[in-house]
Amino acid sequence: MISQGLNKNIYIANNKGLLEFNGSKWILHPSPNGTIFRSVKSVKNRIYTGTYMDFGYWLPKENGVLSYTSLVEELQIEILEDEQFWNIMEFNELLVFQSLDRLITVDLKEKSVSYIDPEETLLKAFKAGENLYFQEFSNGLFTVEKGQPKLIGNSTDFENQIILGVFILEGKKIAVTNMAQFYDISNPEQITAWIVPAQKKIAAYTLYSVVELSSGNLGLGTIANGFIELDRKGWDKNTISAALHNLSSSGNTENTKETSVAGSTTGFHVYAVDWTEEKIEFSVDGMVFYTYNPTVKTNENWPYTAPQFLILNLAMGGSLGGDIPADFTESKMEIDYVRIYRQKKS
Repeated sequence: MISQGLNKNIYIANNKGLLEFNGSKWILHPSPNGTIFRSVKSVKNRIYTGTYMDFGYWLPKENGVLSYTSLVEELQIEILEDEQFWNIMEFNELLVFQSLDRLITVDLKEKSVSYIDPEETLLKAFKAGENLYFQEFSNGLFTVEKGQPKLIGNSTDFENQIILGVFILEGKKIAVTNMAQFYDISNPEQITAWIVPAQKKIAAYTLYSVVELSSGNLGLGTIANGFIELDRKGWDKNTISAALHNLSSSGNTENTKETSVAGSTTGFHVYAVDWTEEKIEFSVDGMVFYTYNPTVKTNENWPYTAPQFLILNLAMGGSLGGDIPADFTESKMEIDYVRIYRQKKS
């Protein structure tokens, strides 16, 4: 787990302690009880951590070195045998520490502690807006109302998948699972699948984590398939596609291929087409991801012996762009340069 402090330093829960990175060097703060760190969360000027049978916070001393205070000891909290704290969530003056056995809520102002004890193993706990949700192994998804658990949906409502998070998207409460499925839980009486535009692409992936980015988009951490960014409507923001339309195939053309480019909407990249007499190659940042090269070239599949136009435009709506939001005002496409090269004939 990773978190960023007010000082912009990065803090990582590590096997050997709390790792701190200030942009130029790493600092290891050893675990006070010599055990593995499971969670970390920056809240105001404190860095909270959860470990084996302990949780607490770190504050810098006058010399800048972090000093640890155990909330377990300070508040005399009785810890279960072998209990480990895997997650930390903030709700104003309340902090919730999650183990696989229960949720412990600490009121920092009143210095009081309360507990929620699920009937079965607590798989995940997460915050959505000002609501706290948690999932029990086989009993389903719960929220907490007035300090008490309330069932949202049974495990069968989510096809026995692990819920990785609940997010407010397009005015709906959406639960995202480890099998890259989205469920609308706005009405607990009628939980339904929420099909996103990128569903076909991500359906084959297994997710490990889902986070809401500072932009409001969702970041999907996959197992062995990298990172995927979806906008709030469920479109993959990192997908780059190449397509050729001609008499042999047009419209929903079969002559197409996609690739994923991290930060495609936030940074500059070099998009190139290498067009020769034999083939057409598409690349991003020097990496070729699609080559069009019909074995037998005809007038239908290879009209690329004639001059072509270069058009740069910002297209909106349709099956690729999706519905245009009612509150949309403007957008822009920034281009640093356009260069055209011609190969010399030998």
